[in-house]
Amino acid sequence: MMHFVDLGFSPMEALVAGTQTAAEVLGIENDVGTLEPGKSADVLVVDGDPLDDIEVFGREANPALVLKQGSVAVDNRPA
Repeated sequence: MMHFVDLGFSPMEALVAGTQTAAEVLGIENDVGTLEPGKSADVLVVDGDPLDDIEVFGREANPALVLKQGSVAVDNRPA
């Protein structure tokens, strides 16, 4: 995502390009690419707001939580 921003995308445009647009290009937008009921999704939870600072994705403390197919795969949240 940070590379998209380096190329001139806004943080929101970078997130959309890496998720929704990528799914559309691959022809799998009915199954993945956006968070909607009935779609498969892996969710990355970060400590910070990537719309304010896209570099939250590169920080050592992130990801704080990863949900893979509805189950917790990584949990780095403080106890």
